[in-house]
Amino acid sequence: ADIMLVLLIIFMVVTPMLQKTHQVDLAPVNNPRDMKEADKDDAIVVAVTRDGNLYMGNTKVSKEDITGQVKDRIANKLDKTVYVKSDARAKYG
Repeated sequence: ADIMLVLLIIFMVVTPMLQKTHQVDLAPVNNPRDMKEADKDDAIVVAVTRDGNLYMGNTKVSKEDITGQVKDRIANKLDKTVYVKSDARAKYG
């Protein structure tokens, strides 16, 4: 029983560190689609937080630099898909 509790604690500590992108609270949807390609190591994921900050992976990027950085990353890739995760309360428009 002690070993199981230690393993449980280890998994609880390590699991949040496995995220590759900045955490946002996504809006609930009626028909969600699983995008397994977004979990790949070389996937380009842009996250928009509720306060309007932009993150590429876990790196904060300014609004002026995001276009150039995305262009640089997709320039030599065959799959030019960019995934955008936006917080449900983010202001857009």
